[in-house]
This record gives sequence, structure tokens and C-alpha cells, in this order.
Amino acid sequence: LDRARPQRRAPSPEAADPATLAARAARAARAGSGARVARLPDHSSNDEVAEPTEPRRRATGLPPAGAVLGILALSLGGLLPTTEAAFAAANDNSGNRFTTAQATFETDAVITHDTTESYCAEVTVTTSWPSEIPWEVHLDLSSAPLDGTPSTATGADIAFEYPLLTATGTDDNATVAAGSPATWTFCANRDEDEGAPPPPSMVLPEHDGSPVAEPDDNPGNSATYAFDFTYGQDVHLDGYATAGLAVERAAPGGSPGEVSVRIFAAGNLIASGSSGDVRGDGWQTITFPLGDQGPIAGTFPAGTTFTVEVELRRLRLELDGTSQILLPLAP
Repeated sequence: LDRARPQRRAPSPEAADPATLAARAARAARAGSGARVARLPDHSSNDEVAEPTEPRRRATGLPPAGAVLGILALSLGGLLPTTEAAFAAANDNSGNRFTTAQATFETDAVITHDTTESYCAEVTVTTSWPSEIPWEVHLDLSSAPLDGTPSTATGADIAFEYPLLTATGTDDNATVAAGSPATWTFCANRDEDEGAPPPPSMVLPEHDGSPVAEPDDNPGNSATYAFDFTYGQDVHLDGYATAGLAVERAAPGGSPGEVSVRIFAAGNLIASGSSGDVRGDGWQTITFPLGDQGPIAGTFPAGTTFTVEVELRRLRLELDGTSQILLPLAP
């Protein structure tokens, strides 16, 4: 006997009703069945109402993995080292240190040729960074023997804005690494008649080879350090000098520190000021005017020696190019 073949059942009027079909599709979507409405049939059609699609992903409240990586990269942006960063220029011509977010560079300049009118120097750039890194350094050309206006350079691209000579490595001399220094040379012309103009600030250099000036061992006593500056042009001053010093209390949590600054021109006191209540622990920069004698007004001839005296009580003074005295240069 032949089996009876199942008969295809005709859709009921309710099943073909558009409102009924739409309601079923909505329930299927809410149930997460992975179906979506493709199109609605008319009353005389037996077309399928839904077609399969990729199952929906359940919301977890977390961002996609790519977004997580992007957020992580942004979060670490301030912590990861970069090769493009500002370089801090020291004022000492020998053994300068220039720190970026990634490495510290040191320079050593040796004069190889010197006359009254000009000189040439060879500069070696070193770093403790273990892998090759592009270098950039600054040399202060405000005082002899490294002074004047640069004229040529070999092994480096240079730019000069008095008093800083900025140098970066050329293509074949662009990087340094620990044990692999870079060497470059430059020549400069001296102007014996006029000399270089004074800089807007007197940067306090290292004292006896030390980048830190220590206070007296007895907290009740003070320690005084003196720094001399001489310029090849007349110095025109009009206004108040300002001290900006990087200091640290010698005994954290102890009595407040005190610091006084005095400026002498050819042995005569022209400005002074102090800060007598330095609190807080760790290194900090303090700024105060040197106005005890009133504003400085006058012209000091070329060759005048300016002496800056810094008196410390219970404070250390950083001498790495951070501490300086801003001069009120007249236009």
C-alpha cells in the first residue's frame, strides 16, 4: 500500500494577517530567536515571513576589545616614554645633562682650535640609555671659553638663539646609546668689540662639581654660596630682579627652611630678597622678588662682574640648571 502523502496545510486567515505576522516577529526578536522581519506578505502569498540571521550578542556592559585597547593606550600615554619631548638645558659648558621623557644626554666640549677672534670645539654626546635613541643637546655660549656666535658645524644640525646653541644629529650621526657616543664639531666667531648681550637670567651652575648646594650641618647656622657672572656688553637694568630656586628641606618634617639672595655689581649690593618660611617635603621651586633695595636702574659697563650670593638655612639648593636669577633687562 502506498503511504498517504502529507498534505500541505493552507495558512489560516489569521496566520496571513499582517498584524499577526508583525506581532509574531516582535515576540521572536524579544526572545532572542535570531530572526528578523524580512518583508510582510500580502493576503494571497505564502512567502516566508522571516529569514535566519546571525544570532544577537547579549549585552555585557563592557566595551568591545578594540575599545579596551584604545582606552589602555590613552591611559598609558602619559607614562610611556616618547622620543619627542622638551630638553632641559644646563648652564655648565662641560658635563651638561639634558633630560627627556626617555633618556638623559651628557655633553663634553673640548676646544680644538682657539684664537682671539674665533675657536672650534669638539662635542661628545653620551647617554646611559641601552638602545639607540635620537639625541638633541644645548650648549650655553654666554661666557668664555665657549662664547660668541656659531658659524659652522659638522655632524650636527645647529640653531642658535642667544645664549643657547641647539644641536641635533645628522642622518649618519643621529643616535646614541650606552657605550656608543656621538661626536660633532662646531666653530664660532668672537666679537671683541661688543661681545655677546647678557641673557635674561643668570642660571646658577654647579658648585665645586656638585649639582646640589648643602646647608650647614648645624641647623642653626647658614651656608652661603657665591656665583660670578661677567658679560661682554653693557648691561642695562631697569626694575626688580626675581629669584627662582629649586630647594628641598634638609630635614623633612622639621622647621621651615630659609633662603636669602643678594646680587652685587662690581662689589656693590644692588638687589636682595629672601623667603623665610619654606615648608613641605621634597624638591620644590620657590619664586620671590629681590626688592629690598628697590628697583635696579642703571647701566653697568661690559666686563662688570655680577656676584650672586645664596644663603641657605635648613635647605638644599639644586644647581642643575633649574635655579636662576631673572634680570630686569631694559629694552
